[in-house]
Amino acid sequence: MIIKSAATEPGAPESTRHLDYPIPLYPKRGASANHAVTPLITVLAGRATDARATRTLYDCPPPMFDWIYGRRDDRQKASEIYGAVVAQARNPEFYTSYAVPDSIEGRYEMIALHLAIVLERLGAADVADEELRRSLVETFVTAMDDAMRELGVGDTSVVRNVKKAAGGLYERGLDYRAALANTEDPSALASVVARHVYASDGAALAVATAAVAAELATYTRRMADHLAGLSADRLRLGDLSFPDARNDGRGT
Repeated sequence: MIIKSAATEPGAPESTRHLDYPIPLYPKRGASANHAVTPLITVLAGRATDARATRTLYDCPPPMFDWIYGRRDDRQKASEIYGAVVAQARNPEFYTSYAVPDSIEGRYEMIALHLAIVLERLGAADVADEELRRSLVETFVTAMDDAMRELGVGDTSVVRNVKKAAGGLYERGLDYRAALANTEDPSALASVVARHVYASDGAALAVATAAVAAELATYTRRMADHLAGLSADRLRLGDLSFPDARNDGRGT
């Protein structure tokens, strides 16, 4: 199912009716590109190698035995976390006050931004839940696969496009991590945000001044601080929240 703005929901606020998001909130089960991007999923989830390549059937049980190994629980929690990520990324505030392009690319960038920071938090020492991180990346990949098919992308192109989307998430995760850790250059995060979020659309790039990029960078740092304040136990349960997205007009 494609999430269209609240325009498809009765009683939706007028402020959300112009937005249309072809990203599934809860990905469908069934055909996907997961198998083809397994090595990339491994990298995104923080694994050094893809150990699944050498496992036996008993190490990688079919879905009917998921409950034995706890994978079903991880997938459910990952689905809830991903749902929270997409809901936050859909916030109209980003596409108005922050001038994020209201396009497929802009929506992808907002999902990637939020998801990258969440994955970083789940990999922190106090949480260190690699299985949950892996399940969350798999949920993202499945969502991208579903979105491509809903957009009419041909089967032969789906895998390539999903790999590109997953690779983009990995690249952005590295960039946001480095920028957030850079205490010597306060403008580093704003530069990364401008390059990824706004540069995908030439018209938007012209509109997005340094001040706007700095304001979105301020939100990004505020989000990272907010997630850092959530307890490890809460995060392991898939209970996630985000800070208010409203733009207070202050840059980094």
